[in-house]
Amino acid sequence: MKPISIILALAMLISINLPLCCGICDQGNLTIGALLPLSGDYAGTGLSALIALEQAESDINRMLSDTGRSARINIVLKDTKTDPEATFQALKDLQAQGLRIIIGPEDSASLSRVREYANASGIILISGSSTAPSLAIANDTTFRMVSDDTHLGNAIVGQMRKDEIRAVVPLARDDLWGNDLINTTANSLNSEGGVMLNPIRYSPNTEDFAQAFADLRTCLRDAMEQYGNGSIAVYLIAFDEAKDILSQASGDPVLSSVRWYGSDPSEVLIQQDERAAQFANKVRFIYPTFGQENSTVYRKISEEVRQRYGIDMISYAINDYDAAWLVAYTYLVAGSDDPATFRKMLPIFAKTYRGYSGEAVLNDAGDRAFAIYTFWSLKASNGTLQYKPVSKYVFNPYEGAYWSHVEDSA
Repeated sequence: MKPISIILALAMLISINLPLCCGICDQGNLTIGALLPLSGDYAGTGLSALIALEQAESDINRMLSDTGRSARINIVLKDTKTDPEATFQALKDLQAQGLRIIIGPEDSASLSRVREYANASGIILISGSSTAPSLAIANDTTFRMVSDDTHLGNAIVGQMRKDEIRAVVPLARDDLWGNDLINTTANSLNSEGGVMLNPIRYSPNTEDFAQAFADLRTCLRDAMEQYGNGSIAVYLIAFDEAKDILSQASGDPVLSSVRWYGSDPSEVLIQQDERAAQFANKVRFIYPTFGQENSTVYRKISEEVRQRYGIDMISYAINDYDAAWLVAYTYLVAGSDDPATFRKMLPIFAKTYRGYSGEAVLNDAGDRAFAIYTFWSLKASNGTLQYKPVSKYVFNPYEGAYWSHVEDSA
């Protein structure tokens, strides 16, 4: 683990008169809650985060043991079922157990449901994958170890413009995250001279996409007359159901006549379905992952996710791994799990913390200030379809945005 700069962090704490231990404290155990979607539309992300948090708990406690400290970290998990009301009940269950520092919720609709309650109750929430721009709110008790989707909107539009796409039709889940991403992408697309056509929305938990496809076909036919096939793209704004959508779209001559783009790291799961993968290859489907992926810990978590659940790891999980370490360090130096203290100290430690997901600096809204997106596409290799990196987009809050080299673009 790459350690934070304890001396710098202590100096910063002293400068603002916050209580702290002289060095790393050896106090009592700390129990952290975790609200993860272990079932429902975002289960791929939740199961990946589960493995990441198990690994973090083990690694943190090994560090504590190796350094002669008696304190231990314990993480208590609750399934949110990718459902806002289930998330609210799970949060209250953790609160009833006396837990006031919680990793999650992971999807934006669920975070939106509990954010105000957590803020009023003094509960710290640290999400690894909620990205809705409307939840970028300053001075609350919610922090996000991921950038909000204004950066993704700029990145995906940049990739589309590289591919000479002029008109985009969103096919999106009708929830807070989906609607926010439509809006932020439309703003970016308009600024680049493109146009977003009327979105096709579907209700979360939909399993049959026939009606959405019918509406999409109509929109695409109209767009083709105006812009031509080569300038049109479908922007799929979906969670795990992206696999089912592409599988059901397979063989449709209209839907397969334009290019498709994805919006979320969970779309790595498309490779698990042969029909979905073949359709993705045909429409040259591109989807983003967030953060850095080339580390021993990342690969270890990824291998465990694949062995236990038979799926590819969702890249957001490494954010949850780093969130657990950030909480542990904050607790050890502060000598307290008081939420008010955590609320002040966590952003300070984030400034000096570089984890396996990258720089953890938070912006004024408590969201990750750095954004790194790698875009991937399924391509034939040795007779099988495999994901290959296409491009990488980086937003550095100190330097601005730029495109970076990818190691394998073949």
